[in-house]
Amino acid sequence: MPKVIAEKPSLPTLWVDTAVGIKLARIQEGANVQDIARHRMVKLKELVVKLGRSCKLLCPQGEQEFEYLGRDHDDTRSREFAALSRGIRMLPRQAVHDSQALIAMAAYVDGDDEVRLPSGIYFHTEPIRELQEISKQKCFASSYGLPPMPLEMHGELRDVQALRRTET
Repeated sequence: MPKVIAEKPSLPTLWVDTAVGIKLARIQEGANVQDIARHRMVKLKELVVKLGRSCKLLCPQGEQEFEYLGRDHDDTRSREFAALSRGIRMLPRQAVHDSQALIAMAAYVDGDDEVRLPSGIYFHTEPIRELQEISKQKCFASSYGLPPMPLEMHGELRDVQALRRTET
């Protein structure tokens, strides 16, 4: 059985659950939220934004929109996720799955004892460099809402050999 090694980004990375984004949006909209939950959510957002601005934390956005799409106030929820992620997005999960499968199949064919999954397979761009560039800007603007999925997925399956060459 081959050993699977999933590489981590060089920055600490935080995945924010959809429930957190929904609660932050409710607070932003002035909804009735328990004081302790409001306090915790506000502190969490302040800390994540502060660490993101100082390039000490990566908080990428995934496909959380699918969990609240079409519900009331989904724009507010999308804005909250954009603020936390600083606009940095992960690839759609199907593209990540396909990249992982291709890497694993190539390792199997080559008879490798280990399968190395580079952290780059989760992102369209280099997220840490992107975060550094965003942090240099005086003004931060991000588009939010669902990405054009067919456009993102088209051409996102990376060449397995190119990924494997970067590891050696």
